[in-house]
Amino acid sequence: MKKIIDLIKKIALALVVLVLIGAVFGGKGKSSSSSSSDSKSEAAVEEQAQESKDDEEASADAEIEEPEAEPEKEEPIEYVDVTVDELTAALDNNPLKAKQTYQDAHIRLTGVLNNIDSSGNYFNVNNGDQYSFDSVYCSILDDATLDRIASSSIGDTLVVCGTVTDVGEVLGYYVDVDYIE
Repeated sequence: MKKIIDLIKKIALALVVLVLIGAVFGGKGKSSSSSSSDSKSEAAVEEQAQESKDDEEASADAEIEEPEAEPEKEEPIEYVDVTVDELTAALDNNPLKAKQTYQDAHIRLTGVLNNIDSSGNYFNVNNGDQYSFDSVYCSILDDATLDRIASSSIGDTLVVCGTVTDVGEVLGYYVDVDYIE
């Protein structure tokens, strides 16, 4: 706190010096014969330079004294184990409750790969029944997931860990994939 007060005093003094310099040079016309005015203004400029240096040192000291904020430690995500059949049953029984239960939930979904987007934006998993319309839409967000899906085949069983981003009674579940086990 004392350093801040000292800093304010120095800034105020610098302003006073600047006002005096302005008064000396602004109030009188240019005079080449007054050597005492020149020496006074040189002294004022030197004093101002010293104050600027002191201010910089005070600022540097203040920066050093501030404790660094510790980075927040992220807690590991706990995924809830579910299957495509469990998600589908929850949605069929009560869409509102399914949304309240699974919206923004971190899930560990076990399912069978049944569709892969040719652009690499998403894939779908279902319960393995090729005639089932119940599947979970999984968004590919990183290269590791893209590589894993590119090396997989339709019909492979996958364990997908991610976050449910949307639950709807018509289109089902949407998951942003964190990784595939």
